[in-house]
Amino acid sequence: MAEASSRYRYVILTVTWVAYAVSSACRLNLAPLAPFMRADLSLSIAELGLFYSFTYLAYICAQMPAGWFVDRFGIRPLLVISQVVVGGASLLMYTVTSALQGWLVEFLAGLGAGSLLVCTTKAIAMWFPTKERATAMGIQQASLNLGGVGTAIMMPVIALASGWRFGFVLMGAVAIVSAGMSLALFREPPSMAGLGQRSDIRPKGPLGKVLTNRNIVLTAIGAMFLVIVEFCLIMNLVLFMTESILLSVVVASGYLALVEGAGALGKPLFGAISDRLLSAKRRPIWVFAGIMSLACSASMVFLSPQTPALLIAAMLALFGLTAIGWGGLFLTMMGELAGKELSGVASSFGLTMTSLGIVMGPPIFGFIVDTTGSYQLAWAFTAICAAVGTLLVSLIREEKKTM
Repeated sequence: MAEASSRYRYVILTVTWVAYAVSSACRLNLAPLAPFMRADLSLSIAELGLFYSFTYLAYICAQMPAGWFVDRFGIRPLLVISQVVVGGASLLMYTVTSALQGWLVEFLAGLGAGSLLVCTTKAIAMWFPTKERATAMGIQQASLNLGGVGTAIMMPVIALASGWRFGFVLMGAVAIVSAGMSLALFREPPSMAGLGQRSDIRPKGPLGKVLTNRNIVLTAIGAMFLVIVEFCLIMNLVLFMTESILLSVVVASGYLALVEGAGALGKPLFGAISDRLLSAKRRPIWVFAGIMSLACSASMVFLSPQTPALLIAAMLALFGLTAIGWGGLFLTMMGELAGKELSGVASSFGLTMTSLGIVMGPPIFGFIVDTTGSYQLAWAFTAICAAVGTLLVSLIREEKKTM
């Protein structure tokens, strides 16, 4: 662990942070651009939700093979290729003229993004020691939401000036540049040296061990329900603010930036609390976050155009902090519960389950709004998901760290 604890781990954190931030921005373009896409392509709210669903359906397809690949052959090749795929898909969004075309392009993007997330998660888990791991994972995961902050601020302006397609083109080009950065700077963890020479590893053995681990399964399913809350919030907030609270797209996108920024703060904050104040225990702070996101989901039911702006901002900041901020804890726990040899497959299993939640959640939210005309019932749905997810997380038994 001596070299893995060297200063180069901070270079690795920077490289993976940039890669994940850019990849996330390519995907999170959808939220601030949703009103423009809805008008241009004549989409329903449920059809907009399916853009995310196709992305994360591809995650499900990609993540288990990606986890097996990095466990056996290393991280760097897939880290670079996945960013090229994400960037290429974002460039292709310029040509989209229908919902079906958009869904297929987002599926391609999801193949790259799903593989990338496995790579970045494995890299942090292998390069950082236990007492720094949740903090480092939180910092790395915060890049997702900071990418979302950037898109929430920039994309409405770009769309108003040049059209929504140019937002995707811009982020696609940046993703290709980020792939070059990873190619130049990323190093494999020393403990993974020679993995490509191993021929006795088969995916079914490790997967079987993961699926029979009670705590890993509880962690993954709990996260699946909680990520429904997170992505229903991110994907639908701008539409909710414009259609129900009667705000402009620019102001609504500002609230989305606030939510994403709070989530970006929450990930390293919760990780630091876990590492420094709770002796590397992950469950207590995650349960706290789940309870607060449940309360915020229920509070969304009562928002109206008459609600004071300051109260809306405070509530959304807390919602973003807790509904998004648990992501680093989740990925850290998946690796620690599985151990070094199984961390890639375990992380992939967990990410596959959360991807399943993202596939289901936004379309269900949109279906509720489309069929009932009520955002209140849709927010009640997220509150139920928060309650179930928090209960499952509370049942996890954290064991002695194995990596």
